[in-house]
Amino acid sequence: MCHCLWVILALIGLCCSAGATPVVNLSQSSPAPDGSNRCLWLLNSGASITRFSSMPGGGWDNLRNKDMGLVADLSFTDCTLSDDGMYVLPKNVILYPRKESNVEVMSQVMEHFNNFTSSVSASVNIGANGILGAIGIGGKLSEEFQMVKSVAVQNRLQIGRSQLRYRMYSSKLQPDFKLSVALTNRLTDIVSALVNNRTKLARYLSDLIVRDFGTHVITSVEAGGILEKLDFFRSDSITDRNFMENKFSASMSVKFHQILGVDVGGSTTVTKEDIDKYTKSVRKMMMRSFGGPILGPSPKLADWMKSLHENLVPIDREGEPLYSVISRRSLPNLPMTHLMQLRKEIEDAVMRYYKANTVKGCMDPNSQNFDPIANVGGQCEAPASNFSFAGVYQQCRESNPGAGMKLCSGDGNGILPNPITGKLTCPAGYEPIQLLSTIGRTGKRCWEKTRRCWLVFTCNDGVECADSHTVVTAYWCAARRGAKLNQNSGMVYAGAYAADGRFVNEITQGKSCPEYFRPYKIGRDIYLCLSLDLDAASRYRIPFAGFFACNSGNPLSEMNRRLVAYSSSGNGAKSTSPKRCPDSFSQVTLDTIDGCAIMQCVKGRSGLSRLHIRRPPFEEPDYELIEHPVTRIESHGWRWAYNATKNIWRFLGFYGSSSEEVGSSSVGSSSSSSSSSSSSNQATPNSRDSGSDTSTAILAIVSCLAAIAAIGLIVLLVRKRASPGPRIRRVLRDLRSRRRQGRQQSSAPYREVPPPDESTQPLTEDGQVNNSYGSLEADEVSCDDEDDEVVMDDELASSVLRRSNGASV
Repeated sequence: MCHCLWVILALIGLCCSAGATPVVNLSQSSPAPDGSNRCLWLLNSGASITRFSSMPGGGWDNLRNKDMGLVADLSFTDCTLSDDGMYVLPKNVILYPRKESNVEVMSQVMEHFNNFTSSVSASVNIGANGILGAIGIGGKLSEEFQMVKSVAVQNRLQIGRSQLRYRMYSSKLQPDFKLSVALTNRLTDIVSALVNNRTKLARYLSDLIVRDFGTHVITSVEAGGILEKLDFFRSDSITDRNFMENKFSASMSVKFHQILGVDVGGSTTVTKEDIDKYTKSVRKMMMRSFGGPILGPSPKLADWMKSLHENLVPIDREGEPLYSVISRRSLPNLPMTHLMQLRKEIEDAVMRYYKANTVKGCMDPNSQNFDPIANVGGQCEAPASNFSFAGVYQQCRESNPGAGMKLCSGDGNGILPNPITGKLTCPAGYEPIQLLSTIGRTGKRCWEKTRRCWLVFTCNDGVECADSHTVVTAYWCAARRGAKLNQNSGMVYAGAYAADGRFVNEITQGKSCPEYFRPYKIGRDIYLCLSLDLDAASRYRIPFAGFFACNSGNPLSEMNRRLVAYSSSGNGAKSTSPKRCPDSFSQVTLDTIDGCAIMQCVKGRSGLSRLHIRRPPFEEPDYELIEHPVTRIESHGWRWAYNATKNIWRFLGFYGSSSEEVGSSSVGSSSSSSSSSSSSNQATPNSRDSGSDTSTAILAIVSCLAAIAAIGLIVLLVRKRASPGPRIRRVLRDLRSRRRQGRQQSSAPYREVPPPDESTQPLTEDGQVNNSYGSLEADEVSCDDEDDEVVMDDELASSVLRRSNGASV
């Protein structure tokens, strides 16, 4: 019996263990370390070889000209040496030494500050302007450019530059390089968000990648050193035009060589008088060095070049947009069906960063409409126009008004009346133009469900919840075509700011409005600074000419406006008006909502000198919990699975292939060939994956319970069999009584058993059974006590029971 119990318990253990989560051995997915071509040989050699520092593969913010997070995997687990044996490099980087003497000396004059280019990243700045939709603002937000622009604009000066460039090495990144672990993990998070249809979260995560890894990846670096002299001069102080056109640049170069202690001798036609003319026109001069030793008060070219080899720096860079690294070769562990979506998300994030910092306006310092923060050229002169603006208003609609949450009620919760009319309308002579429409507040309300039961009682019937959110739509009021308006009608505008500080008011440089202006909230957290006091607020007012966005134009930018009948809803202006600003107005990003940039049209602001950089992310994330996240993808013949613990996707195989890890019964009835149907089919593998795990767990629990019940039943049957019934107990008592009587009649140890008389009835009709009882007496087996146990075989017990059924003992 004990052996049976141990076998049953062992079977129960096997059944229960079948329901536990299996431990998957993932060691095969990672390459086995074979120790081949590692860097240990370099350490053991004892050679004094240094690591080359000016390497490609890093991220690059092309607006600010800053190095960002590592894009390529530049780990030194596998390394090589440069051709000259001077530097150690990662395996995927090639270094080309410049064996020829490559020293460049040049001088240039830049009449406009926008012609200034970076000294160490001109190639990547210029190359990106042609790729990213011809947005030529590469490097315009860098500290170098802003410093030069500030000096030139504030003092109305031109710029001259003299350079000595010494190129020593050129390092290039091999194609199909491996991405860094940090970037791969970020991209995996975006794919998981796209698979689960979390577009807002994917947009937010893409903005974070641009924030941390930049807009480009550096693919080539020129290493060496630069000596540079910047001159800021006034060209109108030189009346000799022949000197300016022919000898000014040469005079700059000669002066540069003189400062470095280089004798140019008779190699130039520039005279001492020419150099004096140049020197008198210079208002400010700057000497800078990139690489080499630190320059002292009397720098010498020979001393600088001696130590240059030990202090190499990048002096030029080439790169590609960050989204270009997304391919099947660089991301083999991501679902191929979503790689194009991933690439598009990163590309859109880069473009949002560019557009958010693009200011299109007048860039002529001599124009009265000059905008000092503009970085893209626009029209400077335009006919005088009175672009009257009559405020804004905002409507609020609740998605589930029956839930009773009243999300639109309360101050600042969605509804904003027009400050002029006090209603959700525009004043007479103005038409509403849609500015934005987005989701505002969200809410959830739960309550207990009850029902009448047992005539007079109330029973609880669970909990029911309802979700709701608001949709806010903001409008701005523009003057109708040909409308006759009062001279002092409308409102004045003084910038805007966000409650979370992602952008600030350009006038106050903070989250506030100037004096005489009040903030009016639109959208989720945008505050427009408006005022009805046209006279008192004129000091801080910004000339304003409307808004436009992705889905709405700006009717104030139309040429030759005539009287046209418009509906009061403003839909006509929304669909037909151009998406641009009127001439002489600058186009500045107000904010980015749901991936769409809202632009404002304002006049040049003479008091501002630098643009406040807007860095991603531009929106808040959507971190709502997904109850059943998608963990399997089946589309276009491919099958992928997601491991949430390791944050990786694994390719499982093709439909019907031998490499599939699951049976064909779990496959959906059809696979889609388009991305839209692919999303609908994703529910099948997801439900299958979670459903199979749940079914397995339930089956294991049921198996355990059934096994425990079987053990209980067996134990109950054994105990019932071992315990004698009431009839057997009566037979045993009769046996004990007869035996006591026989011992009292004879004290001899052995006597012959007399034949029974006719009055004595045998226990059974079978004599063999009676003889068996006699043998028990002869063997002197003691059964005197009632607590003693008597063990009988099945045949004897049956005979006793048959006899006891016929007669009472």
